[in-house]
Amino acid sequence: MKTKFTVMTSVILMGSAFTVSAYGGVYPPPPPVPYGSGPLKAPYLAPNLFKSEKAAFAALEGAMQEAEAVIYQGGCSAAANKTWNIHAFADEDGTGFVKVGSNGVQQFRLNVSEQAMTAPSYLGGKKFRITGGPPNVLNGIKLPYYDGTAYYSKTGQMMTMSAEFWVGNVNYAIDHLTGSVIKDFYKVLPTGVIPDEGKLACTSGCYDPQVPVIYDWGLQSVSKEFVPQDKWWQRSKATRSDGSNGTTVFWKDRLFSAKGNGVCKIKIDMTGSNDASSFEQSGTLTIRKVTP
Repeated sequence: MKTKFTVMTSVILMGSAFTVSAYGGVYPPPPPVPYGSGPLKAPYLAPNLFKSEKAAFAALEGAMQEAEAVIYQGGCSAAANKTWNIHAFADEDGTGFVKVGSNGVQQFRLNVSEQAMTAPSYLGGKKFRITGGPPNVLNGIKLPYYDGTAYYSKTGQMMTMSAEFWVGNVNYAIDHLTGSVIKDFYKVLPTGVIPDEGKLACTSGCYDPQVPVIYDWGLQSVSKEFVPQDKWWQRSKATRSDGSNGTTVFWKDRLFSAKGNGVCKIKIDMTGSNDASSFEQSGTLTIRKVTP
């Protein structure tokens, strides 16, 4: 009994010591705004995204992944400081495309369309498929296959996406990559809004809730044969048309590289129309070797 008591006492003391050290002032990094108070809630919740927005944003994620495939294969240095033209379109039915080109010559095209959901109807949600194939290429590297599926939550405020995409390598063979994306959309209150009531503090010229500024925050992994290779950090900002052009900006920064290839940023910067009837914007896709 004495031995058992001694062992039990030791376990209790070890547990107490662990508890003390766990709260000894060593903390992980704090969450970014606006996640500091926990899961997003009003007034930060983004409005229901238009179906055209959902389709376009999914297609743009696909374009980002094609760029990531090229960066994985050739390194950021090979593609850095290069800019391509990009054009995205999606109609109110969730059908559209994204095209990337240079000097009038198309590099690659991805098509997007809404798909039927198989989940129970009470869960809601939307599903989109993004596809592409030959003769897709970027920076001289072949992109012979792309097949991705994006799911949005019932309110459209969260999106997950998985994709399989192929990229040519230096041995004239094909590397098979997979990507996983998770992101959510939110809005930040503009100056002039009373946080507790969601009302305007002024009477005009402050903020139109029907024309919000929509942000997103997310992460993505790129794997080869299911072995993690790259990790990317995603942020975006989009505005809707309101008597002037809407804008969309996507940034992705590489946070990890299994090859040790270092920093890399992908940026999509577009302007054009974005309303309930359609999304159609044009701009640039740029790769740079810079820090986040």
